[in-house]
Amino acid sequence: MNSCPASADSARPHPAGFAVRLGTPTGGTGELSELIRTALGGDPERLGIWYERLPFASTSARAGGIVRQQLAHPLVGRTRARVTCTEYSDAVTDVVVLADSDFRPLLTDLVRRGAHPIPGLTPARAARMAIREIDLGPGHRAEEIAAAVVLVLTRFLDTPAIRVDLAAFDALLESPAYRARLNSQAGTAACDVELRGSIKDLVSRLDALTPDSTPADGSDSGLRSVRIIDFRTVPGAFLPGPAAPHDFDIAIHPTTDPHAARILLSAGDADAMEFVDDIADVLARVCAQINAAGLDLPISDIHFSPAVPAVAPIGEPISGPGERLEQRIAAHAAARPAAVAVRDESGAVSFGELDARSERIAAGLLELGVRPGDFVVIAAATSARTFATMMAIWKCGAAYVPVDIEFPVDRLRYIIEDSGARVAVVEAELLAGLPDSVRAVDISTLTARQSTATALPKALPGQGAAYAIYTSGTTGRPKGTVIAHRSALALFDALTTEFALSAEDVWSAFHSPAFDFSVWEIWGALVTGGTVAVVPKSLARDPQRFHALLRQHGVTVLSQTPPAFAHLVSADAAAAALDTVRLVVLGGDALQATSSSAWLDRYPASRCRLVNMYGITETTVHVTVQSVSKHTALCAPRSVGRAIAGWDTAVLGPDLRPAPVGFPGEIFVAGSGLALYYTGNPALTARKFVAGPDGRRWYRSGDLGRVRADGTLEHLGRIDHQIKINGYRIELDEIRNSIARQPGVRDAIVVCNRAGGRFGTARLDAYVVGAGVDLSELRGAVERVLPVYMRPASYTTVDAIPLTTNGKVDLGRLPDPNTGPLSIARTAEPAAESAGAQSILGRVWSSILGVEPHDDDNFFLSGGNSLAAIHLSTELSGNGVTMPLSLLYQRPVFKDLRTALEETA
Repeated sequence: MNSCPASADSARPHPAGFAVRLGTPTGGTGELSELIRTALGGDPERLGIWYERLPFASTSARAGGIVRQQLAHPLVGRTRARVTCTEYSDAVTDVVVLADSDFRPLLTDLVRRGAHPIPGLTPARAARMAIREIDLGPGHRAEEIAAAVVLVLTRFLDTPAIRVDLAAFDALLESPAYRARLNSQAGTAACDVELRGSIKDLVSRLDALTPDSTPADGSDSGLRSVRIIDFRTVPGAFLPGPAAPHDFDIAIHPTTDPHAARILLSAGDADAMEFVDDIADVLARVCAQINAAGLDLPISDIHFSPAVPAVAPIGEPISGPGERLEQRIAAHAAARPAAVAVRDESGAVSFGELDARSERIAAGLLELGVRPGDFVVIAAATSARTFATMMAIWKCGAAYVPVDIEFPVDRLRYIIEDSGARVAVVEAELLAGLPDSVRAVDISTLTARQSTATALPKALPGQGAAYAIYTSGTTGRPKGTVIAHRSALALFDALTTEFALSAEDVWSAFHSPAFDFSVWEIWGALVTGGTVAVVPKSLARDPQRFHALLRQHGVTVLSQTPPAFAHLVSADAAAAALDTVRLVVLGGDALQATSSSAWLDRYPASRCRLVNMYGITETTVHVTVQSVSKHTALCAPRSVGRAIAGWDTAVLGPDLRPAPVGFPGEIFVAGSGLALYYTGNPALTARKFVAGPDGRRWYRSGDLGRVRADGTLEHLGRIDHQIKINGYRIELDEIRNSIARQPGVRDAIVVCNRAGGRFGTARLDAYVVGAGVDLSELRGAVERVLPVYMRPASYTTVDAIPLTTNGKVDLGRLPDPNTGPLSIARTAEPAAESAGAQSILGRVWSSILGVEPHDDDNFFLSGGNSLAAIHLSTELSGNGVTMPLSLLYQRPVFKDLRTALEETA
């Protein structure tokens, strides 16, 4: 009997079926034909029967493959049932049945003949299926097993609710409508998990689930789902359904022990496939606890893991507790005074000269009243003189507080007041806006002074503060994180051997001193005796020029956030290779698979090591190291590796118990890098830096992560409302509170969206409640407080912030930010398309930002940022239009930029 190949319009979703193995030959189709027709009934012409003998044993891998292929092939055309018998050379026969009708009589007869089920051979599931036997005591119901399943999967998926389909298999055969429902993407109602309830409460909620309980509005459609089917009434059966109808499928099968059940767990969720065995282990552990304690067991008392999953460090720390950063650099100055320490736009500065400058500047700072334990604010362009000033602050026994010169003056004033700084070293143009409480000095004046020799403080402690970097805070104000000298030295010492750092290295200083990545770039180079190559901001925003600088200075150690690195990789593809770069350190944002993979194509590990590092300002820049290979980039881009020497990480659940392997939880960090405190905020310090069960001090990161099966850490994002854009940590509540405190604003919310266009750049959109609020004035007031990277791209007025039934913001009901009133005037129609360069500008603008440009549209207020600006310049160049990035920053409005391009065309 032959069959026709399946086609898209003739194939149907998989019906119910089973696969069993007989220890004796079936005797061919003649012996089975009558049995099959009698058992399955219906029109004989609509039954398909296949029989074949194969020249290999049933134990071979090929035999398993044959069965999987038979299970995978759907019924086609008018066929209502198919039976395939495969006899192997060892006289064993596999029987596979698919049927739209009740096949239980046929299964019963085959079991009577000695057949037994073949578990785990559902199509494409062998690698993502786990089988466990569980003990639940006498008379256990499927709902009790389902309660354990829901508990485990909600914890694994980090969600309070999950969509559940629960049914006994024999009931499915009696209900064609419900069976059809299971073969669709629909599901039953969500089952939520409350820590204050018991297992009995959860079972009651599962008892209440019905096929018709899905909300009509589809409000649970976004939930992850599990299908649980009790096959104990029909041993050996299965219901494969469509390719991926649920995130998880659970099959409950009988065992010889009436107090036990065999659970087959398979995952359709891509992120869960590698953790199937771990999930199954936790499920068995939870079932054992329910069996031992009974259904009155409180959910909050469930233990999901027997031990703390920690990421093993990569080595041992070697720095001593009393050392300081400036002492290490001074030692290099004494041993190698002529060696180049810094290269900036002014030229090369040797270690000897850098140290001598810092001595003179320190004398000037002492005259201004700087004393040990002080904080000194510094707002200056990145340069050798800035580094010398920071070293001078250390030699006075004080700590520096960096502020980006592009920050609004109100933010600079706040940082001065919050840190209690009595002295501020700034660029000349910032002097006028500073408060009277601080002694402000122009950095040019300070560094030019030839101060007389002054006795500097002696025996300064290594545990003293080295710097305080301000990051976004939930209260609406930035918070200052204070890091000790010994913590920074521990970081450099721990990684010197790992990265083979030496005095031969040239490091790029790409990032602002106000961003903690700069600590690694500047002081990592100088502490190890290397050279810092300063990257001016104008070059940092231009990948081609930045690439040329790397070649010019022979940079060997390159540090980048992944978004910035993606642009450098693009520029590198069109330029000569970077012969000297041997180490690329990525951090501050999620790894981007495409750019990392492209880099590795040109720079294999034997030529240049690529590493991904997870880190936090409060833990001294870096915490873990992950070497990036092609496999890591493409298959595990969220893996951040193992803790560096002297640092430890653990992943804890919401109940602060250890999360099992593969299960998400909050990342906690301990060890040498922990910050001393937050400036002026002991309450926040106490909440974030807590005592652990091992007696050590741990930092609650607020980051979501999990431990992988190989013991490495995987970073999954933020637990709270903090986000990262281009490596900057941003608290959405800080932006919201900055808006909400403005006159006339009753409420506000800020949402991080992905702008349209091919690049999907992150953008911040603000929604404001308040009658008669002038959005232009509001934008101006907010921009006087917030730095550029925290400013919303759009402001939209709404009558009220929409809420869900749980009282949370309903993001799905917020209007499109492009439809609300804009804070800038714009023409009613898109800009008229012109010929030549102007036409190209319109097309590229639209492609990058995903919106048609209007004459009065501002690039940076329409979803664009510094990285999108690079995209615009690159795309225009590819279309024959030259646009210096500086021109876009000078003329970001579409019509002005168009005019400028016309003038230069």
